[in-house]
Amino acid sequence: MVALACRKWCAFHEGHYREVIAGDPSLYLQTLGLRIMMNPSITVIYGSVLMEGGLTKILDEWGSPVAAYPNCILCWSYVPDPMPNLKAVTMTDMALSVARTGSSALGRG
Repeated sequence: MVALACRKWCAFHEGHYREVIAGDPSLYLQTLGLRIMMNPSITVIYGSVLMEGGLTKILDEWGSPVAAYPNCILCWSYVPDPMPNLKAVTMTDMALSVARTGSSALGRG
């Protein structure tokens, strides 16, 4: 899994919030026939990027397609697997618990 930093554009138009995840919102605006100014920002998508039939597809963390233009990707990074860290935290918590209550707590049941 990767974390994708993506360009997001947003605006309010006639009382409706508009948002598109794209490198440039012009194709989105042209398709809707809108002539509005959108404000840029950044969002993060967790998932993967696939090439299929010459097309780039962005999938979310569950493998579903994301409604984003592939040119929106600014950068990406692998997301570390949290399980080894979670195990270490749990083991540390257990060790601290034993240290606080004393070794006699282990014999009690």
